[in-house]
Amino acid sequence: MMKSRKMILMLPLLTIALVAGLFYYLTAPSFRMTMDVNPSIEVVTNRLEQVVEVRALNEDAEKLLTGFTNDTRSLEATVSELVDLMILGGFIDGGTDNVVMISVRDLAANEEKVLKVNEMIRAYLENKQIEATVLAGNFKDSVEQNLTGREAAVGRLNELGVSLGLAELENMTLKELLEYYRAQDLDQEEIFQVLSSYTYNSDQPKEGMISFEEAKSIALGRYPGELLKMELDDEEYEMKVLYHGVKHEIEIHAFTGAVTEVEVDDDDDDDDRGTNTPQKSRITLEEARQIALGRINGTIVEEERDDDSYDFDIRYDGKKYEIEVHAFTGVVKEVEVDDDDDDRGTSTPQKSRITLEEARRIALGRINGTIVEEERDDDSYDFDIRYDGKKYEVEVHAFTGAVKEVEVDDNDDDDDRGTGTPQKSRITLEEARRIALERVNGTIVDEDTDEDSYDFEIHHEGKEYEIEINAYTGLITEFEVDEKD
Repeated sequence: MMKSRKMILMLPLLTIALVAGLFYYLTAPSFRMTMDVNPSIEVVTNRLEQVVEVRALNEDAEKLLTGFTNDTRSLEATVSELVDLMILGGFIDGGTDNVVMISVRDLAANEEKVLKVNEMIRAYLENKQIEATVLAGNFKDSVEQNLTGREAAVGRLNELGVSLGLAELENMTLKELLEYYRAQDLDQEEIFQVLSSYTYNSDQPKEGMISFEEAKSIALGRYPGELLKMELDDEEYEMKVLYHGVKHEIEIHAFTGAVTEVEVDDDDDDDDRGTNTPQKSRITLEEARQIALGRINGTIVEEERDDDSYDFDIRYDGKKYEIEVHAFTGVVKEVEVDDDDDDRGTSTPQKSRITLEEARRIALGRINGTIVEEERDDDSYDFDIRYDGKKYEVEVHAFTGAVKEVEVDDNDDDDDRGTGTPQKSRITLEEARRIALERVNGTIVDEDTDEDSYDFEIHHEGKEYEIEINAYTGLITEFEVDEKD
């Protein structure tokens, strides 16, 4: 009887203890994450998804959180308010490519909550019509070392042995780190996992466009440095290359492969918030000479530098050619020839037209199929090329050799001539030599012909250049220079 009475008296105490234990279990800190833009903020929640702590991890975050009170609000309300503060503080800009990163100690264990936070951020920004990429990062040591997500990402990149040094990585913004990570083709799970994105265009090259690899070769052929960013936007490849410590932004036409714009940040202070105005990168006079002589391999008798171009008079085979080279893109804008050059000005310079054979090679270099029809117009050569069961229409400029347009008929079944497998059209060794010497106008001291490439060693002004050229497309696929001859 006494035992029963004791049990009855202990039940309320056990109930209180159980409720207290359950309350402690539910309200104790259980989920810890870092939210990075540039301000880095740590958010700690309990199992009821109530925020129990919001902590600044850097100076920008301390300023951002001035006057902020937590008041044990919900995770959703806290995240929304933090994002709102970042927008008001100018760290997340409307209509621009923002990057937000959620970092946790164990991504696998916290996957459900990370995805929930991602959806909160995505929906909030989408409602405000702001574009952004939301990332997840998995950094086991970041909590113990009191690192922000960006700092942990820098450490991981450095551990992976990328060619940029730790100091250069530390000066990158989160957005630049993501661009660099993507450009290096690193494993998706190594550092960043993209949860949602409305910023980085995931477009793949359309039929008739040059590939990402070809665009990369063109950019690095021009500036043989470190590729930081590579992106396809509509009909333009946008590349960012770190060359001699300077960032070069290069736009390449996705159909023609022409470099349409180059900009360089001469005073890069890693702010990346618009304080610097990128200046266009002008090619040197020597580079312009090489381009002009690559078009007409004669003797330069006169040259002139204008604001946007280099102009050359070249004598070749008894004729005088006038060549205009764009000072920033290196594109040959105009070629004219005086067939009866007697220095008296009585003749009218005529434009120098490329041959039909040259135009064929250019067209087949673009679409490596079988020409089934060709036409010569006043300013262009037009080709119909069958490849892989489709018909491509390629227009080549008759004077500059630029591919002006590429169109494809996806449902071409007019005849059965496209059922065969097209054979690749290999450029000749002489053509490969010309391409190599157009890039470096020196002396070829060694050359090698492989199955898919031509390899050249060129000496010029005390330097040794190694150039690899694709044997079918004529693209420079590798370019190396040894400063010590």
